[in-house]
Amino acid sequence: MNAEASDVSITTTNNFIKGAINAVKCANIQSSSGYVQLKVNSARIKVSTSNGYISGDYNGKDISIKTTNAKISDINATGNDVKVQTTNARIEGNFIARKDITLKTTNAKIDSNCRLEETGGDLNISTSNATISGNYEAPGSDVDLYTSNGKIIPSKVVGRKVKMITNNSSIKADVVIGQQIKATTSHASVDLKIGLDDSKKRIEVYAETSHSLVDVQVPDTVIGTFDVSTAHKTATVEAPNPLNIVFEKSEKEYKSGRKVPESDKSEYREGRIQIVTKHAPATLTYV
Repeated sequence: MNAEASDVSITTTNNFIKGAINAVKCANIQSSSGYVQLKVNSARIKVSTSNGYISGDYNGKDISIKTTNAKISDINATGNDVKVQTTNARIEGNFIARKDITLKTTNAKIDSNCRLEETGGDLNISTSNATISGNYEAPGSDVDLYTSNGKIIPSKVVGRKVKMITNNSSIKADVVIGQQIKATTSHASVDLKIGLDDSKKRIEVYAETSHSLVDVQVPDTVIGTFDVSTAHKTATVEAPNPLNIVFEKSEKEYKSGRKVPESDKSEYREGRIQIVTKHAPATLTYV
């Protein structure tokens, strides 16, 4: 099937929709229990089915792709705003947007490559009972990765403010932030390697779990306060030059104080770092 018009609308039931659509204003594709594989160019794109999986290439401004109980994979979508949603099935693909990207499913993994090209937007990834992996880059925008009972293990995350929230599963990521990162789980480890963008803004780092270790690495150019705590294990703060660490409290289970600069303060980035766990080691390393 190939269609060209100002507006294209296709509705079917229990059928496979495959082909190319070029619509100036709007492409609206609706099906039930049908597989959709299309190449679509349109200002506004809406693809909706149920119990059938979706793949293909979608280029426009506002893009909405939705199904239920079926995967969304082998897909490329580029637009101003991109929204992709399913239930009980995975999302895999490449997504580029100027402003916002939302990927949402339940009980299945999300493994995608996402990029926001403008600042001030939102990149939201959410599932449950499954892993989040892939690459999520949104310099100057906020990145939220949410799951439950599933790992958060992206290869790379870039954002102004980054949140990674799960429980009963580990978090491990290389992250570049502009201002803030918050990573929380329970009964599983948190392992973060943090880099900084060029904005020079004050940063905040918060990492928390329980009954498992927390290991956070930040650049040695970060100065400011730190607070590292655990229970029944060891809290550790290390830097290339130990003289740059000024402890206010230095106990086995709790370390607090300041990291101070060696030279001109303008070369450094002010920040606040807080690390919390119980019954496992808590480690902050300036590298």
